[in-house]
This record gives sequence, structure tokens and C-alpha cells, in this order.
Amino acid sequence: MPHSFERNASICRSRYTPTKWLFEKCPFATTNSLDISTPDMHNLYRLISVVAGLALSGLAASGDALVSAAAITIKTTLPFVYDGIQAPDSLSEISPAVNLVKRIVWPSPADDTLMLKCYCLGKKFSDAFIVNDRVAGSMFTPPTNSVARDFSWNQMMQWDYVAYRVDAYTRYFDSPQWGVGDALRALRVSDKATEEGGKIEVLRIHHGHLEGTNLNQQTYKAPDGSTRRPTGAYFIMGMNPTDGVMLTMNVHGASTESQNRYPPVPADEWPELRQHSDVMWAMWTRFASGSSVNNFKWHFILTINNQETLKVIRRVLERKGVELTAWPGLWIGMDNADGLTLLGTPNGKSTGYFFVQHKLQLGNFYIQGVVVFMCKTTYGSPGLAFSIAHYPGTRRAARDGPSGNTPEEAVAAALEVLGSDAFKPPEEFPESPEDVHVPRSNVGGRKQMFYRRFEEKASNHGKNVIRRRVIN
Repeated sequence: MPHSFERNASICRSRYTPTKWLFEKCPFATTNSLDISTPDMHNLYRLISVVAGLALSGLAASGDALVSAAAITIKTTLPFVYDGIQAPDSLSEISPAVNLVKRIVWPSPADDTLMLKCYCLGKKFSDAFIVNDRVAGSMFTPPTNSVARDFSWNQMMQWDYVAYRVDAYTRYFDSPQWGVGDALRALRVSDKATEEGGKIEVLRIHHGHLEGTNLNQQTYKAPDGSTRRPTGAYFIMGMNPTDGVMLTMNVHGASTESQNRYPPVPADEWPELRQHSDVMWAMWTRFASGSSVNNFKWHFILTINNQETLKVIRRVLERKGVELTAWPGLWIGMDNADGLTLLGTPNGKSTGYFFVQHKLQLGNFYIQGVVVFMCKTTYGSPGLAFSIAHYPGTRRAARDGPSGNTPEEAVAAALEVLGSDAFKPPEEFPESPEDVHVPRSNVGGRKQMFYRRFEEKASNHGKNVIRRRVIN
């Protein structure tokens, strides 16, 4: 170990308590990154990860306060590309920023304004799911004849995205980083990446190249002929078309990462293809083929740390008087205002936009409900799992999934876990023509009062808050 590293580590130990030394940024990490492209630093990184994990277990047991660690970015050199996917060498594979420890700290519960905003967007999605593309376009502001988007994998590459394979730890779903293996097994779907013999394709889609020229100095020629700078946005996702499962693991969009460049990338240079739902579609269609293109059953969103989403989840849990628990967690149907509110959160809306914007290719899908659960990570962060099915009152697309995606077939394996009534199609989705808008008029009792209260607020105060169209 270099002498300077030992000296600075010693300074850290003398200035900080054991807890702070492990979990606050030390002087030797001023660059906030470690280059593990050499064997020595690769082994050092693994050692730090193991030590931090062991220390966390002891600290959690003793009740010590945990302090968030600085993210450690792993920089590697990736030598070649095959089939459009950048392939790492066997020594050091690409990995996202890894938080050694990030204890979940709940923000205050969402206020009425945030709940209303998310509810109205979720309700708009729910209404748009069951109509055709033209009618769905009229529901957004400004109204449009179509909400369709259809970016392909090749178009994504033209916007300077690079697809990287990830390392074994990042694609290990039982790891303390994701902690979702039990949930996948309960649903009887694959819990392993293709590299380990499973069915999940795990990639990091990165805007700009991680190897070669410094990201701040890179430029590219966009499809419109303009010269732009990459934002550094990235999307770590897993796709399993065979079982109908999408997993959103880590997303840092252009609006966030562009500000981390030096100088920041202005908004007029952001790529046209930048929304989470667009990248999901490009990656899904890259690996799905034939009937599996329409085989949707679940969309998992893992280890959520978006503050607005956390606020909404906390308020929903407190209103129901329950704690955040591991799978099977808490099932909330879309016939419930809380379910619609979760669908409209910053993390949930990518699911809504995905199916609203791809009706022409898929037909009408809708969200049956959402499971709120705790990922089995070292920091116990929440996850959302949206259950997906074809809308039963519409003509299916030409290429249906192998099961037809009816609610019973899509989730039969999970009924014993979540209960026999969990996946009953919402009653407010009756049999109706595609062009007919179906209002929520048959939700009774307290639920109807809750809807009425929200809808009155939306009609009186929501125009300047909710009616602006936001693409995730």
C-alpha cells in the first residue's frame, strides 16, 4: 500500500470516531474515486467493501448512528465491443457507483400538495391505459394527436449511449446492493443474470464513453447534425422478456448528471432520447423477440432514494398503519388512491409512460397494483413492484405474450404469497370500446370520498401544478 495512503488513512482514524471513519469521506478519497484497473487497487477495493460490510453489521447491532459514505466510482478500461454491447475484460468489469453504506433515512411524510400531484398523474395514466393512442394524447397538456414514442436500440447508440456489461456483484440480485432475490423466487421467475445461467440481461446504459477521453472533454455528432457533449447519464437495468420482468436498478438522468460535468452541459445539448421510459423500451426490444415483446408481468424499481417518492411511501405506510417489510410487503391495488399516487411518483411514472407511449406496438396494458416492499439490503431501502396485464376490454396486439397476460395467468405463482384477491382486475375497468373514456364512478364508501376530495382539489387548484405534461 502506498505510504501516502497509509498516512492519510491514519489521519482519518485520528480525526474520526470508528463510525465516522468508515462512513464519511476521508482525505484520501478527495477525488471521490478509485482506479481499480490495476490488480492491487482492484483487491484493495474488494477489501474495503468486505471490511465496511462487516463493520456495518456490528454497528447496526449496537445501535450506532450510521453516516453515509462517499460514493466510490470504479474506473476501468474496456477494450472491445461485440454486437453493440461494450464487453469488459476478465480483470475489472464495469460497475456503477457503489455506496459502501447508505442507511435509509426517511424524510418527512408527503404533504397534500405532493400527494395531489402524484395522484393526478397516476390517475391520468390509469385513464390513458384503457383508451387508444389518439384519445390518450388528448388527456395531456398540451393536447396532442399521439403520445407515441419509438426509439430503437440503434437510435439510442446514435445518441452516443454505450451499453456496458456489469460485474458479477452488480448482477447478483441477492447482494446487499439490491436484495431482491427472494421476491423474484417467490414469483417463480429467474433470479440470476444470463452470465450465471439465468434469464436476466443486466446492462449499464451510459451517455458517453467511460474509457478513453475524459467525459468532460468528449463530444459527439447527434442524429440532427449538431455537435453535443455527453451528459454522463446512466441507467442500470435488468430485462427478462422470457418471464416478463423488468428491473430498474439505478438511474441517474441527464438533468442530474449534466450538472456534474465541467462545465455543466446546457439543457439544449441534452439528447432527445433521455427519458427512462425511452431507454427501457430500447433495451427491452433489444432482447425481446417474437411473442416475448408483449410478455409484461412485473416492473421492479429497486433501492429507491428519491426524496419525493420516499415522502409518498412514508405517508402511505403511515396512513395504513404498517411498517415497511420484506417481500411480500404491502399490496395496493389501482382501485385505491394510494396505488395511483405511487404510480405518479418520480420513480413510478416511468412505468406509466412506458405503456402509455407504446400502445401502437403493444396494445393496451394497464397496471393492476403495486407491491411496496423492503429490499434486503444493508440499508433496508424500499422498492416498488408494479403488476402489469393486458386491459381485458380491448383487442390485443398482434403479438401477445405466451400466457396472454391475463391477470390470473400473469401472477398465478404469486397468489399464495400475496393472497387470492390481490390481482383481481380493478372494477373501474369495465368492458368498453377503446375510444370510450371510463370514469372512476363505482368506487364506494371511504374510497369514493378520498377520490372526490382529491379530484375536487385537482379541478380547483391543480391546473398550474398538475396539468403540465412531464415526460419521465
